[in-house]
Amino acid sequence: MLLFITGSCDVHANLLLENCNLAAFRLNYDLWQDYSIRFEPGRWEIASPAGRTITSESATHCFWWKAFNFRIEADPYLVAEIKYVFRELYGMFLRRGLTVGNPPDFHNQCGKLQILHMASKYFRIPDTLCGWNLPATADFAAHELVAKSLSSEPTSDGKVLFTTPVTYAQIDRTLPWYLQTEVKARDDVTVFVCGESQFAFSRSRENLPGLDWRRIVAESPEESGWRPKTLSPGEAKALHALCRDLGVAWGRFDLMEDDDGLVFLEFNANGQFGFLDFYCDNGLMRAAAAYLSTPPATGMTLETRKSA
Repeated sequence: MLLFITGSCDVHANLLLENCNLAAFRLNYDLWQDYSIRFEPGRWEIASPAGRTITSESATHCFWWKAFNFRIEADPYLVAEIKYVFRELYGMFLRRGLTVGNPPDFHNQCGKLQILHMASKYFRIPDTLCGWNLPATADFAAHELVAKSLSSEPTSDGKVLFTTPVTYAQIDRTLPWYLQTEVKARDDVTVFVCGESQFAFSRSRENLPGLDWRRIVAESPEESGWRPKTLSPGEAKALHALCRDLGVAWGRFDLMEDDDGLVFLEFNANGQFGFLDFYCDNGLMRAAAAYLSTPPATGMTLETRKSA
């Protein structure tokens, strides 16, 4: 049985478990107190509010989906203790090669700059500069630039830095910056990958307010502007090769398209994807459910796990 670690109000979990009939035991981090968890060295057992149980013997593999994005209103000590148990639980699967998707700390080991460098073997990428106490440089001063966030963390007053046009002259170069040359593109492109499947979508940048499509709050999936797109054989092959280099079979790639083809922007190891198939009618969500339901072939066998 798949152990699905997430939060109680996650739309992706609802779509996968309810609309796509993904068979799994759902463990909601923010509802921790509703579960009974018994953990011993080498063995554990969890019971849900509905009376379902999963154990270290019955669990076949595990998927972590944004569990810590949800908040627990409790003493910081209790929150830290609860998080430790959740990490330990996931870690038992991760050590045995029995996880699907990507670990929540994927980008701690492989961040945006490393991924851009790897992607440059297969796609054009924007000129990129990151750091602080940056020197005066004619190279970047001569270009139209955009500033992005590396971490996507909000500021102390709850604001988030979307892709924003800047000039090299106007920024305080003593502070941390993540800068790229602006890409003049006609379309945004995003590709969700699960297993060997690639689901590509594009949306026109015509009449886009600002530079970042994430600023748009659409009232329905149709109004978001995303439409299925067919990648060329060369583009699909390049993406497969990049997945191989990254060692991933899950995640969302963001690109732009101009008259010369695709420009790679970034890879989000645990990026949102439900908005691309909200009604579960274009195959993406069902492919994701099929991928998640299958234990990794490289994981330990049941006999090996018993002796581990």
